[in-house]
Amino acid sequence: EVLKDYETKLDVSADKWHFVTGDWEEIKKMAAVYMIAANIAKDAPGGYEHSGMFVLVDRKGQIRGFCNGTDEAAVSILMEDMDLLLDEK
Repeated sequence: EVLKDYETKLDVSADKWHFVTGDWEEIKKMAAVYMIAANIAKDAPGGYEHSGMFVLVDRKGQIRGFCNGTDEAAVSILMEDMDLLLDEK
């Protein structure tokens, strides 16, 4: 429910964005696979903190790119790469 509210506030599509919740140990494992930070932080909103990295993952689950989600130029390049991946068969 909280993630759905967040999705609505950001005006993003669940078809393109995947917000993760669930067992903390599983989330840590997933974060490690995709080389991003995720930690419990009592002073952070929601009690967790995570990196601002965007990870581009192909249909096979392989990392095809990543960037700092606060760097507009880097995000633009990643979006172009995403379009290329979507055109792959």
